[in-house]
Amino acid sequence: MHDLVTDLARWAAGSSCCRLEDMQNYDSQQRTCLPKIRHSSYILGKYDGVKKFEVYSEATSLRTFLPLGSLSIHYLAHKVTSYLLTKLHYLRLLSLNGYRITELPDTIGELKHLRYLDLSYTLIESLPDSTTTLYNLQTLILKWCGRLKALPTSMRNLVNLRHLNNSDTGSLEEMPPQLGQLTNLQTLPEFVIGKGSGSGVREIESLLHLQGTLHISRLENVIYVEDARSANCLKSKERLEALFLEWSSSSVSTEDAAIVLDMLQPHSKLKKLTIKGYAGLKFPKWIGDPSFSTMVQVMLKGCNHCQFLPPFGQLPCLKELYIQEMDAVESTGVEFYGEGNLPFQALKTLEFWNLKNWKKWSHCQQNEGVGVFSCLKRLSIRGCPKLEGDLPEKLDSLAQLQLFGCEELVVSVSKYKQLHRSYIEQCKMVVYDTSTVGFDLLESLIFSNIPELRFQTETFMKSLKNVKELKIIGCEELTCCFQNEDRLLQHLISLGCLYIEGNSILVEKLGIEAEQLVQLQILDCNIERLELSKCGSLMKVPEGLHHLRSLQELHINISQPKKNRDKELWEFEVINRERGGGG
Repeated sequence: MHDLVTDLARWAAGSSCCRLEDMQNYDSQQRTCLPKIRHSSYILGKYDGVKKFEVYSEATSLRTFLPLGSLSIHYLAHKVTSYLLTKLHYLRLLSLNGYRITELPDTIGELKHLRYLDLSYTLIESLPDSTTTLYNLQTLILKWCGRLKALPTSMRNLVNLRHLNNSDTGSLEEMPPQLGQLTNLQTLPEFVIGKGSGSGVREIESLLHLQGTLHISRLENVIYVEDARSANCLKSKERLEALFLEWSSSSVSTEDAAIVLDMLQPHSKLKKLTIKGYAGLKFPKWIGDPSFSTMVQVMLKGCNHCQFLPPFGQLPCLKELYIQEMDAVESTGVEFYGEGNLPFQALKTLEFWNLKNWKKWSHCQQNEGVGVFSCLKRLSIRGCPKLEGDLPEKLDSLAQLQLFGCEELVVSVSKYKQLHRSYIEQCKMVVYDTSTVGFDLLESLIFSNIPELRFQTETFMKSLKNVKELKIIGCEELTCCFQNEDRLLQHLISLGCLYIEGNSILVEKLGIEAEQLVQLQILDCNIERLELSKCGSLMKVPEGLHHLRSLQELHINISQPKKNRDKELWEFEVINRERGGGG
């Protein structure tokens, strides 16, 4: 903030707002204003001592106590919560965000006027029972409290609570009983179904104002199917945008799981749906129904008993679809596309990960020259070792292709004229016919451990003129092609990153070619990063590589352990995907 704006804000706030740094510099006359201060913020430094906060003991009418920054020290946090809170009885807003505290003192219950309490990113494992006497509390933030195991059993007393943000509290075992009495709740990201005395799924029925995201976990604890039937009111909660239904254990019967999932049908305006660990044999009819006209993202994960996928092709606005860890699926066909209009007309991202028994992908018929996946930009298939045949044709918008661990799959890359990034590893065959389609947009090409490559050498080399990243691992046919090419560096005019594994001859050839091009004064190479791995017979870096004037990084691993493919795939995901979404 500009200094002039800061001065204006201070003037407008008058004596009601003040920073701790300013309060510490008050002279004896100014300190008479301390009891009038209502709102205070402070920046906590790494080496600040406890005395820094002693001035707050005179600000007896303080309403807002707000830290800025994330640094905190354990003994300092304990001092703030144990000593100062006993003096600040009029607090409305208290934030201990990021403090390294493991518990709250019982004196928290004395802050009867408290409206807003932020304990996110702390180390607390539970809340004291006195927290439930804060009857005016409207917002309680527990985000990323990873050690929090339980909430107070009398949470139902907080009748004015509107926002309970308990997202990313992975250790939370169950919700407190009778949580449904908090009828003013609007935010409740996590609802953990407990055993015995804990809250059951029927408690959701009376939470009429829920909005945003709702994650219902441990659905295996639903013993009575009628409980799920009571929660059928998810249809009426039209402010919910994202729903996550999770079974943490497969011990639940397939029949009960199917009934529960059917009863938890949400309203038709839902935007995002995730189902994890479902044990039923098939999905209910509402999943994939075209009435869900605003659905943009769907994820199915670990539904290992379902043999067939729902008709997701009929969701008119579906943009992202993630299918993961579904061992019973052997084929996808008509049931996946659905009946009616041309399917998947809005889909942009499609992932199939770890479908161990998936063998056949039946392709839908084209309609008057329009492709089924006409908007698809990113296709990822990983860990599907039995998938045979080839991929769908006419993916005219496909920009990113990722294939890993599909040993029986034949890939014809020449079908995809808009391709920008291609990562293909452990596939049966890659057909790279550049005689019909050019690859002027291709910027990243990664080939790894592919037994057979079919391509025309000359046209293939010309197609690499715009490639900025090239990785060749364990593809003897392709590296031999490079070794026999006289002007490899002249073809790779845009290359910025080159990775070569297990081919010392190719490395030496590049050095010789670079030296020749320098002598001819035509070396125009933009390589900034060069990685050489498992080149065991390489005795030294070829002198010609010294002439790569743009080179900034040189990585040499003569002996390297097995490559961490998961890490490389993760890096690929980070480059090509935004966080957010489910998947």
